[in-house]
Amino acid sequence: MTEIPKLIPEISQLASTNLEDPSAVRNACFRLDEMFLQSDNLKDPDVSDLANRNTLKRLQALYEQFETNLENEFAQKLLSGETNSEEEYPLYDRFKRLIAKETELAKVKEDDRVLFIGSGPFTISPILISRMTGANVECYEQNDEVVSRSREVIEKLGMSEKISVVNSTGQKGSTHGNKVIFVALLAKPKQNIMDNIWQHTGSDSRIICRTSEENREVFYQGISIDELTGFRHFKIEGIQHAGVDDTISSYLLKPDRNPDRK
Repeated sequence: MTEIPKLIPEISQLASTNLEDPSAVRNACFRLDEMFLQSDNLKDPDVSDLANRNTLKRLQALYEQFETNLENEFAQKLLSGETNSEEEYPLYDRFKRLIAKETELAKVKEDDRVLFIGSGPFTISPILISRMTGANVECYEQNDEVVSRSREVIEKLGMSEKISVVNSTGQKGSTHGNKVIFVALLAKPKQNIMDNIWQHTGSDSRIICRTSEENREVFYQGISIDELTGFRHFKIEGIQHAGVDDTISSYLLKPDRNPDRK
């Protein structure tokens, strides 16, 4: 097992990367990938010691900036005609594996009404959900500029009839009538989003709530099972764990309408 103390000096240096320097951000995150994604053992290396150093939060901010940069850059390439396929997106294979696992976990079908909360400028997850299952996907995105950019991307890919983007948030937007709901890992505040979902969905709805586990928390802030069971009344029906070269795990949740549940 890799000993985290030996990695701490380099990890601390990566966590101090200037977020306004796209090249430095990219290089730092590629190094993080090399350090943490070579195994499906989520405990090797163990990053629990980093929590006391406030390093995890800085690493998570770094990776969020990295993905935001990637999405914006790739969206621009699509719109400028430099590329014409989502398959050239740098993280395409990673998200393809993730969506394959999630759509199988939630048993997504072509006639399901799917909602994706927190879709971003390049809507890779909704695109793959629709491509793989044939389902129509509605996206909630709270940033006006991101909504406009993602609509242009979807039109450029010829998917406007399958994917729509609404300027709304998961904590306020209607979730009524959606059989499958995906909650992006960066969609926040989770408590308010899950409260809204619980209030407006039926007991047969399936919710995919993304999380990050163990050493993958250097990339994203995760959600514990204790936190999930505190989100009103949801039953955990399944989970898919991140594998090699994967950063995201996913819970399958269903609303629990049992009044006797405590």
